[in-house]
Order: sequence, then C-alpha cells, then structure tokens
Amino acid sequence: ITSVSPVRGGTGGGTTITINGNNFPTSGNAVTVTIAESPCLVQTITPTSITCETGSYKSRSVQAKVKVFINSSGYAIGTVYFHYIDLWSSIWTWGGYQPPDVGTLVVVSDGVTVYLDIETPILKVLIIDNATLIFDDSQDVTLNVEYIIIVNDGHLQVGTESIPFRHRGVITMYGQLRSIELPIFGAKVLAVRAGTVDMHGIPNALTWTKLRSTAYNGSSTITLLESVNWTVNSQIII
Repeated sequence: ITSVSPVRGGTGGGTTITINGNNFPTSGNAVTVTIAESPCLVQTITPTSITCETGSYKSRSVQAKVKVFINSSGYAIGTVYFHYIDLWSSIWTWGGYQPPDVGTLVVVSDGVTVYLDIETPILKVLIIDNATLIFDDSQDVTLNVEYIIIVNDGHLQVGTESIPFRHRGVITMYGQLRSIELPIFGAKVLAVRAGTVDMHGIPNALTWTKLRSTAYNGSSTITLLESVNWTVNSQIII
C-alpha cells in the first residue's frame, strides 16, 4: 500500500476511499479491507488500486493503519493511515440529526473530539466538558456563539505551536446589555475552568514596515522596504 485518499472521514462511515498500491488481486472476493478493525466495503479493485466505503467506528476519534487482507496470502500494510473523526457538519456527529441550529445549547462531552469545519449559526451556549473542539485547518471556519464554557479538562484548539492554523479562524461572541450573566463568568464570555484554550496562527515575520515609494490614492499595488509574508485577504493600514 502506498497511499490513501481521502485520509479522513466521519465515524459514522460512508466515506469512499481509494487505496493505491501494487500487486493487488483483481477479484474483490479475494481481499478484505479494515481500518481500526472496522470493515471497509470493497467496491472496485485493480492491480494498483482499491476503492471501498468505510464502515462506522463506534469509539472516539482514531488514526489507524489501512489494512488489506489478501485471502491465503496475508496482510498488506504500509505506513498509510486513515483518520476517523467527528466533523461538526456531519449528522453522525449529532446522532443522525442535523448540526446545531440558531439558539441551540451544544454540549461536547465524554472524551469526544469534534472538528469544526463550517461557519456555525449563532449558538446560545457551547459547553466543552472533558472533550475537545478543534478548528479544522482545511478551510476558513467561524464559531458564532453567546457563551463558551470549557470545563473538566475540556480543550479548545485553533492550531498548535508546532502546526499553526493556516486558514482564517474566527470566534465571534454575541451579547447585549441585558444578556444574562452567568455566576462568576458573566455574559458574552469564553470561560475556562480546569480546561485549556490553545490558539496558534502562522507567525508574521513583520507586523509593520515602511513604504519604499509613495502609495498613491486608487493604486492597487504598493512597494515596501522589506519582504513580508502577509496572506491574501489580510487587512493593512497605511
């Protein structure tokens, strides 16, 4: 086995993956594919590729090797992994129901890891209780909410120190003068008690510099004294 695509899918299963490699049998009846002991139903097979549909994984998020069992020959196992994860946008993350709607009280608990991969509606409360919410770094994401409460070793992660978040991640807190204040924490709040918040964006080598030449009104380009790593859609002030 040389590669697999895509490299992740929901714990509810139903993801069609392609396994690339060499010397696969040409009969689907000759092979069995498993990921974390969960079967992946073979759909097509050639000497260099297998397509299969992942089954459900009943436990928590896991990254496991893709195993191809060839009847009467043994296992084909490489350094290829598939990641079972719970995406916020998936109905299987929410017990088969649609993702949380406006004004919902959302609880992520019991050691579950959920990847936020969309812009949420304005939620009432998000409680992360002994669980993890990770901003998915495959696109821009936005969390809109009135209260965030992180307790009992709960964890909110937007990138890590070793792998900073590469996209645009936004948390917008909503509230007004008459919003209900929670004891100790208050209103329009990101509250942490016995939990962690980890946020790491791509470092800017330079947060400011000088113009090399005059920036004229209406111009679409400017020339700077130094090279910068500012990203597309960044906002600057001249």
